[in-house]
Amino acid sequence: MAEVAKPEVATTKVAKGSKEREDGDVWSSRPAFYFAAVGAAVGFGNVWRFPALSVEYGGGAFFIPYFMAFFFIGIPILTLEIGFGQYWQIGDVGVFGSFNPRLRGVGVASVACDWMLVVYYSVLLVWVINAFFDAFTDSAPWADEDVNGQIAIDYFLEEIIGTKTLGDDGTATRIVWANVGYSALGWVAIWGCLAFGTKVTGRIAYFTMGIPILVLLIFLIKSLTLEGASDGINIYIGVWDLSVLKDRPDVWSRATTQIFFSIGITFGIMTAFLVPIASETSPHS
Repeated sequence: MAEVAKPEVATTKVAKGSKEREDGDVWSSRPAFYFAAVGAAVGFGNVWRFPALSVEYGGGAFFIPYFMAFFFIGIPILTLEIGFGQYWQIGDVGVFGSFNPRLRGVGVASVACDWMLVVYYSVLLVWVINAFFDAFTDSAPWADEDVNGQIAIDYFLEEIIGTKTLGDDGTATRIVWANVGYSALGWVAIWGCLAFGTKVTGRIAYFTMGIPILVLLIFLIKSLTLEGASDGINIYIGVWDLSVLKDRPDVWSRATTQIFFSIGITFGIMTAFLVPIASETSPHS
């Protein structure tokens, strides 16, 4: 009996040492990749943590160790991860495993760090979503024109996060059901972003990265019109207390740590993201 020829599966050839990828596992376009890459790096670490560190460590003086860490640590590691991704076009586990099977643990460690980061970052997003929707209700304290900043902070901590009933030992005493619901919704969204490959992820990134940029721009314009805005800007970058570089040596480690959050290095993100662009590599494009 004549052997029936098996149908050929179209694949995209990639660099030496890597496995062949199916055509479906590619980015839909270059802008989709750019949006996803920027979205993976820019987050709470840039918008919330960086300004707090700047104010704590001498205002503009914090930029000195930060940019030193950026150029001497951040850029070299980022370039290395991009090179790994372009050459092998597989994730961290496969990349380090190609050096030596025993080094697969390095890749596993980066994936584990990603998982732990998502677990607690998703909760931070849940609190923000809860506060956002609660801001449109009459129960929000800012419905009162005479409310001050401390009242708003207390409301966020006690009602949105749920610390109002905590005991002295910090043990949780109740469930904030709104946070539970938003958390479930958030994990469904995470699953939807990852379950269908990079082509779909890239298309979703237009929304997940575009909307935050628009919202941050609106917040920036609004905050610049508020009373005391100039004082905040001055504390942020106007004050240069260079004494912290000598008197507080931990500023160097804090600035270096911030770099890892600012550009998302050592998490294996860019290595996994460096897959072919459909319009350039797919034989059917």
